[in-house]
Amino acid sequence: MSNSDEQSVFTFNFIDYKLRERLEEALAYVNALSKEEVLQSDDDLLRTIIARFAIPDLRLRSQDRTIDDETVELVDHTFDRKTGDTGHQVLIPFDGDPEWLIEIDHQKDPNDGFPIAFLDKKRRQIYIKCRLSATDTEDELKRSVDHRTRLAEQYVTLVAQKLANFNSELMIEMTNDLERRREAIQKAKRARDLLGLPEANNPRNQEMRKKMEHLKQELMKRMSSSSKTEQISIEPTLDIVHVFFIDIVGYSKLPVDKQTSTLQLLQDTVLQTREFTLAIENKRLIAIPTGDGMALAFFGDPLAPARCAMEVSHRIRNSSDLTLRMGLHSGPTYVTRDINGHENLAGDGINIAQRVMDCGDAEHILLSKRVAEDLSCLSGWSQYLSDLGEVEVKHGKRIHIFNFSGADFGNPAHPTKLVETKKT
Repeated sequence: MSNSDEQSVFTFNFIDYKLRERLEEALAYVNALSKEEVLQSDDDLLRTIIARFAIPDLRLRSQDRTIDDETVELVDHTFDRKTGDTGHQVLIPFDGDPEWLIEIDHQKDPNDGFPIAFLDKKRRQIYIKCRLSATDTEDELKRSVDHRTRLAEQYVTLVAQKLANFNSELMIEMTNDLERRREAIQKAKRARDLLGLPEANNPRNQEMRKKMEHLKQELMKRMSSSSKTEQISIEPTLDIVHVFFIDIVGYSKLPVDKQTSTLQLLQDTVLQTREFTLAIENKRLIAIPTGDGMALAFFGDPLAPARCAMEVSHRIRNSSDLTLRMGLHSGPTYVTRDINGHENLAGDGINIAQRVMDCGDAEHILLSKRVAEDLSCLSGWSQYLSDLGEVEVKHGKRIHIFNFSGADFGNPAHPTKLVETKKT
């Protein structure tokens, strides 16, 4: 197998997502600078803010690899006896942020389909697992270790190149945005000076800032409402909708004040996601509060709910204040209007999404078979899917469910509710 063939099996879905998110955060930082900071900026300031978001080099130190001194005798648990095979671990340190290697265990050896390596974030090393069969020659272990080391080196090199390209793009984009703002501010000042009018404090500016903050807080309620002067159609329309259902775990047990702050935290988290923002801008989203969570109905792009779920899960990964479970389904759904004139949904599309979500525990992202099939048609997504089989939900309905998880999103554990169902 050629090197190009081996490299073609690598996937970078989550890394690409994280780099895109980091660039957006960097540009948002530049655009949040005050006019005074922009006008006073120099090369030193630019270097400082670029360094804030630039990513250090990533390098695998293969020359420093070691092998675990413990030889593990593998056991056939069916008969509870040693098989004659042995397991070995080769440790390879690396320089750089472990965050960018979180997907290494998703990269498969094309020869056997097993992960090429695993990440030890705490010790900044990857480890390669190899098996020596009783029938293998003694040099087979060396060949296996060398082969997997070479694959790991290729993967890390490709990731390092992505990071280097990102740093270059970051410098260009941040420099351009800062210069664009500086030129616009300076041009506006020159134009105002030509008027020769005295400057005054405009109280409307403060009022506008307050209105914008209020708008953010109320966006979830207002985004699906129509204008009071708009003609409201009473005829429901049928469409294929891609539903992302979110539920706050343990919401009903929280004190009332804590319920309010937790729901606000969920809304703020969703508002910051890229998929939510794009869908709102393109008018391809209906958001419906559900009391202890929300339902997001995406139109047009069947991948949008999955990408949004990945980002939401990643953002709350280490949050002690917000624990969610999520369910996704695509299907025919009626778009209706409620008594207040707000857009609402009815039908299997939203109902099944809720049933799918109900099967999960904390941090689970569960998908219906329809969603899993859509993802499986595209390269790189199948590795995140685990088939949980058919389960019986409310009213005796049976649904085929998949678990959706990765190194930095979702919950890979089997849902306890499904384990209990199988026992009964």
